[in-house]
Amino acid sequence: GDILLNKVFVPEEDRLTGINSFQDISKVLAMSRIMVAWQPIGISMGVYDMCHRYLKERKQFGAPLAAFQLNQEKLVRMLGNIQAMLLVGWRLCKLYESGKMTPGHASLGKRHGRPASQGR
Repeated sequence: GDILLNKVFVPEEDRLTGINSFQDISKVLAMSRIMVAWQPIGISMGVYDMCHRYLKERKQFGAPLAAFQLNQEKLVRMLGNIQAMLLVGWRLCKLYESGKMTPGHASLGKRHGRPASQGR
């Protein structure tokens, strides 16, 4: 849709600092998209840490749950996904810094950070 704003007054205290055009807004939007990609990385790292601590502390059959290969494999899979998410986030930042990031790149970063229950 087309939005036309004619003779709109915005008080100075309500204006976004450093924003003078729609191009400036797109830069802010691009940065917020990168942050959306980074948030699940931190959350995933926290979940991994909690799971790892739990598996080391909880015992079953006289051994910590972390001693069982099935649990080790799950932890390794979690770490692999976190590493992939970190690399995608790092690459997004590099593309943004060089002015080459596209909305498609940002969407890839956001998609990679989704929880597994959302279709991965």
